[in-house]
Amino acid sequence: MTGDALTTDNLNFLVVQGGREILHSFLIQTLHYHRIHCGKSANYAFDHADCCFAIFRRGLKYIMVTEGTSDGLWKLVLSAHTTADMVFMTVGSLAVFYPSWTNAGVMVANLTLALPAMGQRMGCMKYLQWQLRLDTAFLNGPCRRSCPMLWCKVAN
Repeated sequence: MTGDALTTDNLNFLVVQGGREILHSFLIQTLHYHRIHCGKSANYAFDHADCCFAIFRRGLKYIMVTEGTSDGLWKLVLSAHTTADMVFMTVGSLAVFYPSWTNAGVMVANLTLALPAMGQRMGCMKYLQWQLRLDTAFLNGPCRRSCPMLWCKVAN
């Protein structure tokens, strides 16, 4: 998306409720990945999103599969750590919620992200070409329609 020749070591799949077992079987039986972890949430940022996940590994490559609930997948997509992690692909298209920020290499942290307290660098934060912003002060004024509206607090 950004034109960088970056090679990543992980892939994240979101599947609808009831769709994880068939993907798990494919990863294990066909692609020869090994399940190394299973749980209710991948990390603290997803604690409020009711889901199940599993991590698979083959060599230095990882695949995480997260199963949505009967509410669908949007809660999981919108629970992403930063705006840069809210890029997703379907069979028919690529969706980027904040393309101008993404193309500029800027990501804004989700309000649920407790990065300074946790000391973790999850998602796109672990790649040095991204500039992490903990708020929208870098816009030098009200962000209006540029802001992630679902993250805004009533006080703002």
